[in-house]
Amino acid sequence: MFPYLKKDTQNIYDKGLWRSRLTARPLSCGKILLNNHEYLNFCSNDYLDLSHHHRIKKVMKSHIQKYGFGSSASPLLAGYSFECEELEKTFCRILGFEDALIFPSGYQANIGVLSSLITKSSRVICDRFCHASILDGILLSGAKIKRFKHNDSAHAAKLIKANSPNLLITERLFSMEGDIAPLDELCSLCRHFSLPFFVDDAHGFGVLDTHNDWKLKKIKPDILCIPFGKALGLNGAIVLGTKNIIDLILQFCRSYRYSTAISPAICMGVLESLDILHQEEWRLEKLKKLIYHFNTAALEVGLPLLSKDITPIRSILIGDTHKAVAVSKHLRNKGIYAPALLPPTIPKNASRIRLSLTCAHHICDIDYLITTLKEAIT
Repeated sequence: MFPYLKKDTQNIYDKGLWRSRLTARPLSCGKILLNNHEYLNFCSNDYLDLSHHHRIKKVMKSHIQKYGFGSSASPLLAGYSFECEELEKTFCRILGFEDALIFPSGYQANIGVLSSLITKSSRVICDRFCHASILDGILLSGAKIKRFKHNDSAHAAKLIKANSPNLLITERLFSMEGDIAPLDELCSLCRHFSLPFFVDDAHGFGVLDTHNDWKLKKIKPDILCIPFGKALGLNGAIVLGTKNIIDLILQFCRSYRYSTAISPAICMGVLESLDILHQEEWRLEKLKKLIYHFNTAALEVGLPLLSKDITPIRSILIGDTHKAVAVSKHLRNKGIYAPALLPPTIPKNASRIRLSLTCAHHICDIDYLITTLKEAIT
């Protein structure tokens, strides 16, 4: 069956890039259960350890008991709930945007928004390391794309001058490198050239600032996408912008129109999570201390960090695919779960161990991780 894929399948297998799944159950305290074995978990996006928070569980349970779980319809029919509306308004008030739309996932948000706002006649400039969902959205639109050197605003300016684009796109915190985009420079460029600016803040929201209050920033993007599956500890995503932009997305976005709306109970959970972010600042403070400790210890033993920024994503460059897999296997044998990232997720010869630190970890966990990594790599 599907014989035309046989050659590609064999090629993936021969290069050590074959993908498979493990049955997992994330646990609290920075651990994970895999095939009935417990490991220290260094691949979770639950940066502030909110997915197990008792307040979120309580509010979602209470709401489900009253109203059930599912929204039962697309948002343009009967699926746009009171809870969804309240969550959109709350984000707008906190972050200083006019309007918003909630999607079932960040991937759906990016491909839907981009394929709605740009067309075959459009030209787009984006960072070379932007997420696959962004690239897929551009491909769906048929727009012409130019990619500037990673985090290089000077190169972005050259491409803008040469191509007269309709949109500039970047992530705020890059998921593969763990480094931060020069948002002020890029936003200034967009203002200078009257160019709409789109930012994916999937991994940055909740972990780069105490309150992440975009409202207080002098410059901000025209379109901001914030998935709920990282620091907020839940599912779904929100896209914020001007009333005009959100209205355009509402009219033309197929991934919004033809998807069942997000569960009202999840909206209630996200509202509670936002409240916890403001009330329990110790979570972010602890996370930053762990990141500082990791960076210091990693540099002391000579680990090849791809970024020294203070972010929870810490990538260790290995290079060779087979060696990266071997390092990951060594970690797992020592009770640490940190899968290797391999092409085509990242560029050829750039295989790595990407680590996600969370406030559920402890200094002793970081020290054990550093020691085990040094054993595996040297």
